[in-house]
Amino acid sequence: MRKLKICMITTFYPPFNFGGDGIFVKRLSEALAAQGHEVHVLHDLDAFRALAGGSSPSVRTPFRSEVVVKALELPTLGNLDLVLSHQLGRPLFKRGAIEDYFEKFKFDVLHFHNISLMGGPEILTLGSGIKLVTLHDHWFVCPTHVMWKFGREACTERDCFRCTLHAKRPPQFWRYGNAVADACKSVDVFIAPSQFSVENHRANGFPAKVIHLPHFVPDAFCTSYGEEVREPGAGYFLFVGRLERLKGPHTLINVFRKHPELELVFVGSGEFEVELRKLAKDMDNVRFLGVKDDEELSKLYKEARAVIVPSLTYESFGLVVLEAFARGTPAVVRNLGALPELIKGGGGISYDNDAELEAAILQLQLDSTHWQELSKQALSNVRNNYSQTLHLEKYLGIVSDAQQAIGVSK
Repeated sequence: MRKLKICMITTFYPPFNFGGDGIFVKRLSEALAAQGHEVHVLHDLDAFRALAGGSSPSVRTPFRSEVVVKALELPTLGNLDLVLSHQLGRPLFKRGAIEDYFEKFKFDVLHFHNISLMGGPEILTLGSGIKLVTLHDHWFVCPTHVMWKFGREACTERDCFRCTLHAKRPPQFWRYGNAVADACKSVDVFIAPSQFSVENHRANGFPAKVIHLPHFVPDAFCTSYGEEVREPGAGYFLFVGRLERLKGPHTLINVFRKHPELELVFVGSGEFEVELRKLAKDMDNVRFLGVKDDEELSKLYKEARAVIVPSLTYESFGLVVLEAFARGTPAVVRNLGALPELIKGGGGISYDNDAELEAAILQLQLDSTHWQELSKQALSNVRNNYSQTLHLEKYLGIVSDAQQAIGVSK
């Protein structure tokens, strides 16, 4: 395939980023650029500033020089633009800048990611070339994008209008018309990182076909570690992610309260952190480390006994699991959403309740032979199923197939 001109369109991009979607966009952009493709990233700086409350990024992430990064911002109208785009489902004051950028570079591929605050579904109709959309969350079928019903449980029966009001968000009336269906007609391929996400979109009436392409971890994450049998990591168990109730960090407190000999380490920050610290204030075996950069996080993964992912709602993927696997560290995941998929190839344990979580933790702590077997499986799983090389091969294959479908030469 010839070298491509690709534009990634995403609301958030590191370091102006909150979750795994921006991290993945950065990794994909840099991997494609390393192959010689011309990669641009268009992101919305106003959106980050509005949601961050004016604070600066916690971790400064260096950009790869081969990737061209363009931040959209409006010094005086930025917040108004976000509100109107959210409510109308289309880009407003930044529409001209987006269209001009697309026209200036005439991209072969426009790859949309998290577009919730960049212009809603109508942004998908802008520009030309092959259009891809990665469904990082449930935004197209859930106004709050996380399917966390009334702020207390995973959604099993839709009540979107009342749930939106409960989340203190204004209703988006464009969701009750044909805006999504009409915008989908402009897209060549929708991609979901998990089979669960594919099926969840289908079950909730998403009006387009979705294909499955898992996320990946960079090859560099895996090359430092061999296949030899590792010794178990230190005694601590690791939580990495946003400290929010729906991520379930509080569900770990009681289990570790029963076992003061075991250590629990939280990495991340979020609006739930204050309450979480209160829950653990009398526990000497719980530590809060805040946000860490890649180098610090890599060391924490490698030295952990296991990473725990206790999310209470439907994760569409779980980069934390792959990042742990790449260091040979097992994972313990709640049996919900996409998380069980990630450990089908080995390297982890799933659980349904606190008793099963406790049993898994104790087994990993006390049975070194079992730990070593899971460690070997984790490395094998990530290399065989979630490698950068495999992802790029499939990704470029998707682009090639889409080009052939509309008669564009390679």
